[in-house]
Amino acid sequence: MNELLQKIGSINEIYILFGLLVAAIAGLIWVLILHIRLSNYAKSYKRLTGGRNGEDLEKMLSSYLSTVENNVSKISDFEERIDRMEKRTELSLQKVGIIRYNAFSEMGSDQSFSLAILDQHDDGFVITGIFGRNDTVTYAKPIEKGASRYPLSAEEMQAIDRAVKSGV
Repeated sequence: MNELLQKIGSINEIYILFGLLVAAIAGLIWVLILHIRLSNYAKSYKRLTGGRNGEDLEKMLSSYLSTVENNVSKISDFEERIDRMEKRTELSLQKVGIIRYNAFSEMGSDQSFSLAILDQHDDGFVITGIFGRNDTVTYAKPIEKGASRYPLSAEEMQAIDRAVKSGV
C-alpha cells in the first residue's frame, strides 16, 4: 500500500511540476508581451515629448496653446474680412454685354452700340450710343434686376441678356 501511495504521490508531483512549468512559461510570455507594449509606449512618449522633461513640456504646450489661440484669432479676422469683401463684390460691376449695330440703314457700318454693365444682382446700367451722319447721341438707362423703368430698345435688351448670361 505504501508503494501505491508513493507512486500516486510521484505522479501528482509530476503533474504539479508540469503545471508549474506551464504557468512559468505563460508568465514569461505575459512578461514579454508587457515588455513589448511598454517599449512601444516609451517610444511614443519620447517621440511626443522629444526627450524633454516636465517643465520643458509645460513651456512647449503653453507655447503651442498660445500659437493656436493666436491663429484662431487671425482666422476669425480673415473670415470677417472675406465676408466684407464678398458683400462688396456683390455690388461690383461684373457682368458685361455689348451689341454693335447699324442704327440707320443708309449708313455704312455698325458704329452704334448698346453696352450693359451689371452687378451680381443684375443691377447696373445700359449705355447706348447711336451714330448718325451729322451727330452721335449717347444716353444711359438704369437697370434693376435685369429690367429698366424706361423703355428699352431691342439692342439694349440683347445687351442686358448677354450681360446676365456672362455672369453664369
